[in-house]
Amino acid sequence: MAEANINVAGAPSDDPVNQVYRGPVNKAELDVLLQKAKAKNAERRAKAGKYESPALNINSLMDIFTNILVYLILTYANDPITLNREVNMPKSNALIDPKQAVQMTITPNHILVNNISVVQLSQYEYSRDAIDAEGTLATLKDALSKAREKQQRFAAGGGSNFEGMINVIANTDMPAKLLLRVLDTAGQAEFGQYKLAVVKNK
Repeated sequence: MAEANINVAGAPSDDPVNQVYRGPVNKAELDVLLQKAKAKNAERRAKAGKYESPALNINSLMDIFTNILVYLILTYANDPITLNREVNMPKSNALIDPKQAVQMTITPNHILVNNISVVQLSQYEYSRDAIDAEGTLATLKDALSKAREKQQRFAAGGGSNFEGMINVIANTDMPAKLLLRVLDTAGQAEFGQYKLAVVKNK
């Protein structure tokens, strides 16, 4: 029988398992004491290794699902251009198919962005109040800016890049002065590219 000084790796120095036990200690008792000390140390390590899983962010999931939905709608839309009964588009032999883009329709009485009227006209004439200090059609620029921001958010979520493209649908008799004003306004809203829609000749 002899004194036993037991030290278990990883246990604090003030832990009871690392105290000096004085008195008669036989081999069997020493083995039992060591096993208890090791078990306690293993339990402490297991508790220290536990962590809580991060909470699920519902808002992030909703953003992802919204982006996926918009992407599917834009990708599988039947036709990138919606025709308006008030518009008699010019005819052409062009063979280029239209691409999906913001649609701007000009009729004798309205300017529409994605089929929503944003400027009132009277036989292609707009009121003086429709022009802002920069010489652009204020409500048209505002509507195009919102369309741009929506496309940019979609691009940030992994969708197609914003290209600043608009499809312009207009009558054959639309005054060039109005077209230039509309395109200038679109440029101020960062839509620097445009395509004029035409009807293919048979």
